[in-house]
Amino acid sequence: MNYRYKSTRLDHVLVTPVGPFCGLCEMCKSMDCTNNVENRKVCIMGSVRDIRLIIRGDEPSVVIFCEGFVA
Repeated sequence: MNYRYKSTRLDHVLVTPVGPFCGLCEMCKSMDCTNNVENRKVCIMGSVRDIRLIIRGDEPSVVIFCEGFVA
């Protein structure tokens, strides 16, 4: 299912007290999501990480809200 979501560009990643926020797709356990989510290697604050990002066009973004998020 294609859920509605809100996202922000990777260069606007939020920094929390426990480290950078990597988006809801990292923690989501929804089995029926058909949004364009891919694993990508990115460098966040000097640390290379493999995270799940939403891809719009050729720009990866971090999901900050999604109607289909399941924890």
